[in-house]
This record gives sequence, structure tokens and C-alpha cells, in this order.
Amino acid sequence: MCNIAGYAGQRRAAPILIEMLKRQEFYDGGMSTGIATIHEEKIHWRKVVGDVETLLRETDAMDLPGTVGIIHSRPGGDHLHFGHPHISTSERVASVHNGGSCVPTDERVRRRAICDGLVERGHRFLSAVKLSQESGSYPTLSSGETVAVGEAFVNFFEDRVNAGLSHEAAMSLASETFYMDLVSVLITADAPDRIYAQRVSTPMNYAIGEGETYIATSRFAFPDALQEKSMSLPLANVCIIERGQVTVTDVCHQGEKVAEITPKVFAEAYRQIEALLMEKETTYPEVEVYITKNFADIWPEKHSQTQRAQLGYEVLYQLYREGRLHSETRWVPTGEKQRIYMHLDKNC
Repeated sequence: MCNIAGYAGQRRAAPILIEMLKRQEFYDGGMSTGIATIHEEKIHWRKVVGDVETLLRETDAMDLPGTVGIIHSRPGGDHLHFGHPHISTSERVASVHNGGSCVPTDERVRRRAICDGLVERGHRFLSAVKLSQESGSYPTLSSGETVAVGEAFVNFFEDRVNAGLSHEAAMSLASETFYMDLVSVLITADAPDRIYAQRVSTPMNYAIGEGETYIATSRFAFPDALQEKSMSLPLANVCIIERGQVTVTDVCHQGEKVAEITPKVFAEAYRQIEALLMEKETTYPEVEVYITKNFADIWPEKHSQTQRAQLGYEVLYQLYREGRLHSETRWVPTGEKQRIYMHLDKNC
């Protein structure tokens, strides 16, 4: 699961965003990492293949200017331009995402036509690459090249704004066009004091301090004093994040109804995840697979999308609050990758 954080406030955003992403590595690391900020109506961005420490070691990300910004890490990928943030052709828009986009064949054909149209209108795809086998998760061009979903999203957003749509309408239309379950977060030099965010089913939380607002995939990212005051962004509506406030707009993702997290659902998920972590030491990817396989049945009604990831994070955060959840970063010999191992303190 990808980690995302955003900040709009009065202090320089880059150090705050980097610290927020580090705090989320409590439960999962990143194989590609990137950051974008706004300063003097210009997007400043850096990204690497690697984790937060790689970003700091190989770039000047900590020194990026601006008091509004977003940051992202994903658990896979060895192609720099498939990493986030994705930057529009004009370099005036940056977006980060978390979610899936596997679609049926007829929808792939429609998305290919949309991406070809973007190319014809002058948009470029830095992520364009020839794959040995077409993937249902990524759009393709008529040339046979595959492009990152997020890059298709950000260029489509810019294209629709250029055609006259509002930022909110263009964002929601881009979400409906390229993603299924998702959260999208976007900044644009045209609105340098704000962040746009839209959550369909995957996690995104917010916390408001004095003259500043934080958003993040999990509550672990927030300053300690704000964690208990944080809340989940509403489902489907485009939200505007500004200094000290969150505005929920009436622009809404038109899709299937997403199952809610009720107290009964939370209690059952808590029981299952607690049992899993009591049984063995586990990595977050293993927890995520467990959630995907087992949590669909805990909702009393069937929905095309559920908040399994948000539910899993909320349970892990509750276990952390109770002082029971602990993690340790280790190197895995195969591929020399870092993995975060979690376990429960059985003495509590």
C-alpha cells in the first residue's frame, strides 16, 4: 500500500512532509519515493527509486521551497517515471495516488483512445515504456507503449482544465476515468495555497492545527498532539485542503456505493488482525493480503468496493495506541530489500 502525506500551512513544507512519510514507515516502507511543493506559483519536485533515506541522500528534497506540498512512497517499482509524484506536461500540476486500476478489455480500449488524444494535443508521457506483456493495470498508447496511470491522470486533469472545467470537476472526472478504488491528491500552480484530495475507498485522513492542515494515509504520520483529533476524509467528494481548514465540495465521484466502517465491522476486524499478529511476526504486505482475502465477508451487505485498507490501518493504529504494536526494519537477503516486520507485545 502506498504512503501519502500532504501539508498546507505557514512553515516550510518539505521537512514536515519528509518527517510525516518517515513516521508512516512504521508499518510499511517504500521502493520509490517522491515529493512536490509549490513556491512562487511553480512546482518543485524530486523523486527516486528507493525509500525516504534514498531521497534525502540523492536529492535536495529537504531544501525544496514552499509551504504547501505532497509526498508519496510506493512499495514497488524500479522505473523512476512510474514513481510519484506525476507531473503534468506543463509542469504546473503534480499528483500522487493510492489505489488500483485493473479494468476490463473494453475499458482499456476507451482509455487508450483518451491517452492517444492527449498525445495529439501535445501532452507527453515520460513513463512510456514497452512491456513484454500488456498489463490490465496501466493505460497503453496505440504505439504499444504502456504509461503510468498517475501520469495519464495528471495530464488528463490539465487537459480538462484547459478545456474549461473547474479544478474540482476535472479531478473527479480524471478519477472516474482512470481509477477504481483510490485516493488522489493534487497540487497545481494555478491554486498555490491549496491541496485537492478525493477519496473513493482507500485511506486518507486529516488533522488541523493552528493555521495548518495535514493529510496522510495513516494517523501515524501526524504530530503526536494531533493524532487523536484526526479524522478520515469523506468518501467520494473532492476536498480542498488549506491552512487550518478542509472544505468538502459538492463535486462527487460517480461510482458504486462504498461499504462503511461500522463499530461492529471494526470490532470483527480488530479480532482478526489481533489473532494474526499474535500468531506470528508479519509484514504489512502480508497483513494487506490477509485483509483482501478475509475482510470482504465482514460487511453485512455486498458492495463493489469496501474500505478494507482504511479498516486495516485503523486497527493497527488502535493496537499501536494500546502500546501493543511494535515494528522492526530488517534487510531481506533476496534482492537486498528492506522489510518492516510487525508483532504484538503478548504481555500487555
